[in-house]
Amino acid sequence: MPRWYKAYRCVGKPDAIVQDVGRLVERNDLGQYLPVMRLERKARGEFYLFLGIESDVEGNLPDKLQEISAILDLRGTPGEGYYTIDQIKTMVTSELRVEDYARRIKYLHAVALPPDDPFAAIDLEQHELSSMPTSQLLQSSRYTELLLWLSATGNGSWESFRNACRTLRIDPDGLYAKAVARRLRLLGHMETSSDGSRWSIAPTVLSQLGPSDENTYILSGARDRQLLNTFREIATIKEIPQPYAQGPCTVLVYPNSGQDLSGEIDIFPSPVIIINGVAETYANILPSLVEWKNMLIALPGVLPHNYQIRRYDGSSFVPTPFTGEAGLYELWPLQHNTMALSHALYTLFYDANTDRWLRADWYGLHFLDLIEAGISCPVQYNSTTQSLAIPTQWRLPELYERAVVLASGRLPKFQGNWLVYTHISMDLLESLRTKLSLAVEGE
Repeated sequence: MPRWYKAYRCVGKPDAIVQDVGRLVERNDLGQYLPVMRLERKARGEFYLFLGIESDVEGNLPDKLQEISAILDLRGTPGEGYYTIDQIKTMVTSELRVEDYARRIKYLHAVALPPDDPFAAIDLEQHELSSMPTSQLLQSSRYTELLLWLSATGNGSWESFRNACRTLRIDPDGLYAKAVARRLRLLGHMETSSDGSRWSIAPTVLSQLGPSDENTYILSGARDRQLLNTFREIATIKEIPQPYAQGPCTVLVYPNSGQDLSGEIDIFPSPVIIINGVAETYANILPSLVEWKNMLIALPGVLPHNYQIRRYDGSSFVPTPFTGEAGLYELWPLQHNTMALSHALYTLFYDANTDRWLRADWYGLHFLDLIEAGISCPVQYNSTTQSLAIPTQWRLPELYERAVVLASGRLPKFQGNWLVYTHISMDLLESLRTKLSLAVEGE
């Protein structure tokens, strides 16, 4: 039976109109007459929808479809005549099967809080080095050596960073260097270029732990043994391992009684920046989430029909036709273009409002995807302990997570399905709540 196409000029959201037509066809059991649809490429706003119709004679609408033609016309303005696939194949997407769209529901994300108590666990921060397993002691020392090497070298290529991680056996196989770099950035020790090709050590900073700990400072950024020895002459230094030894120890500096560190700048062998309230200051200058999204780098020239598209459904990436709906996607090469790969070529967030494919850290892309569903990030706050708990599935974009890590110089600890951050002041929480639309409980 010949298949031909009837064109409709539509206005609105492509995905909504396609699903509407799909449900109409299913409701009237017309799938054998209208099995497929095709969208104009880059459909958005005003676009063409082509209905693939099967009938005995090309151009003749089957009687069954005649009965609903008036309803179909309400979805768009019908064009004159009909088209064959050869006439439209250069301007349309691949086939969208009506039965798939008739059954398709909008992706929804679970928003219920985890059932466990995020503040009930033993605080790993209080464990001293002597109580840690030998393997974690060794890993902590490796991170310390890495930070000393970064400080001495100053900057370099991404490959030099990976090689250092291999050499120090932090990442012997070179598979997790990006995760190592992310943790060092969160802690304020290093920066990487926007394209990830270069790294540089951050300046030496002493930041006050918080208003309630005016005589305690966190050391971040560049350091060497001479600088550390100078600190020991005028202050007490305490090194606390990171949770699970996933980074260099937190170095806390306690000035001797009556000692004003700002008055001792001249004795340091290298420049030292002293800041009070670094986390709050940093959070105050952060953009809102919408502003951050608008500043993200877009990958130009993405043509979805050149890829196998998989969309994130809240737990995994699922193959799905691309219809211009905002969300988190994986782009895989078409099988006939390349050999099978073990991972996607790109993981990107599609911003439907600006027709841009955005790049960012994984947690940032995931956070945007959840926010796109119209829900807020649920967090719990314990004002007594100044602890902030964020569900693991809602881990903050790196730019914002850095604020809550800098507050204590500590990476988060995992408590069940939560990430727990400490030394979070009400001012810091309020700043992040405003910028990220956090739904705070337990204040």
